[in-house]
Amino acid sequence: MKLTSKKAFSLIELSIVILIIGLLVAGVVKGGQLYKKTQLATARNTTSNSPVNRTANLDLWLETTLESSFDANVGNGSSVTTWYNQNLRSFKKNNATKATTENQPIYRTDVFGSIPALDFDRANVHLDFNGSFLIGTDYTIFIVGSRRSNGRYDKFIGGTGTSSHEVLHFGFQSNNSINFSQYAYNLIYTPSPLLALNTPYIFNIMLNSKASPDSRFLWINGQKVTPDVGSDLGPAQLISYNGARIGRHSNIHQLDGNIAEIIMFSRALKESERVAIEEYLSKKYNIALE
Repeated sequence: MKLTSKKAFSLIELSIVILIIGLLVAGVVKGGQLYKKTQLATARNTTSNSPVNRTANLDLWLETTLESSFDANVGNGSSVTTWYNQNLRSFKKNNATKATTENQPIYRTDVFGSIPALDFDRANVHLDFNGSFLIGTDYTIFIVGSRRSNGRYDKFIGGTGTSSHEVLHFGFQSNNSINFSQYAYNLIYTPSPLLALNTPYIFNIMLNSKASPDSRFLWINGQKVTPDVGSDLGPAQLISYNGARIGRHSNIHQLDGNIAEIIMFSRALKESERVAIEEYLSKKYNIALE
């Protein structure tokens, strides 16, 4: 009789323990989800209060935290048809688009901490945009992105032009160098050590045709780099920009990585303006500036 009672009591105890464990696990899961939602809300607030829209000559601002950045039906794992421009000064929105599903990047949540990003992971995947605002002018461009592998051409932005100053492209080269080019006047930089894979960086490129002796500049996480010997840092502006696109250059230089934000201005920003944008991105993505 005592043996039977002890066995029944043990089963009850076990049930209670299982119930408690289940409640604890559920609490941890919900706590993690709440933390991610809080972090995303913080990133959205940082975005809304950033200096980007207050800075003159903003033409294109693509980012992933605001609800207005994508269609309402876009969720984790969705193909992205349109990445909406958050430039509030523009009456005619210059959005980044791709109509064919097999060529669209994928929206992924929690890529850079709690912040989503677009995943460019397949051949021919890219988004098109109208890059005409970059023709015949200086420019400043910020990109927050990462790549998954070394030793290949991973281009964050590019185009289809094949003559000098008829295209702008920026990203990695097969030898792991970074290349900022107009199909001429190549700024080449080989970091040592190489930039880490699957890690977000703040890239900032600038053309300032009035600067001398150099007119092309690159910053990575706030640090101005010293270009490799042989780089051509001349002042020529774009004379055309055909097939402007995100995540791909030409027909073969495909990004295997993620992009969370792109900001483009059609002028060379003042140093104080440039630093303010970097500080905003640093705070949002928790990337330390060097």
